[in-house]
Amino acid sequence: MANTPGGTVFVSNLPAVSMAIANGTAQSVMKAAVHVSNKIKRNLTGKRTGKLYRKEGTKRRYRASAPGEFPAVKFGQLRGSVRWTSKGGTAYVHTDVNHGTYLEDPKHTRVSGARPFMKRTFEEEKSEVMGIIYGAGNPASRRWF
Repeated sequence: MANTPGGTVFVSNLPAVSMAIANGTAQSVMKAAVHVSNKIKRNLTGKRTGKLYRKEGTKRRYRASAPGEFPAVKFGQLRGSVRWTSKGGTAYVHTDVNHGTYLEDPKHTRVSGARPFMKRTFEEEKSEVMGIIYGAGNPASRRWF
């Protein structure tokens, strides 16, 4: 709003507001994807309570995960393959190793129980993700009027 000799003129800030919201939201979605990706990698680290096995070709042993636990790390392929990508304000957290699908989805596991790691982590971090996306640093959460 600006005062002129002829009266008050209203100026629309809508294009700038829309651009700030879109850019801020895309950045927040990317930050949320990074957060979830890092949390998945942390969840794939640590001790497990399953059966004790010997690593092939070595004398070393490792303990597998029990059904319902996060998957145990044998060689680190799964943990190292967790990635995030973003495009157009949408972010994806994914893995490209085949056994990730078998661990995540119970219908693919015939012998051992499911060890969901992505969906479980997202559910555990849901409130944190919402805070990142809609938090105070995001222009979408700012009062514009």
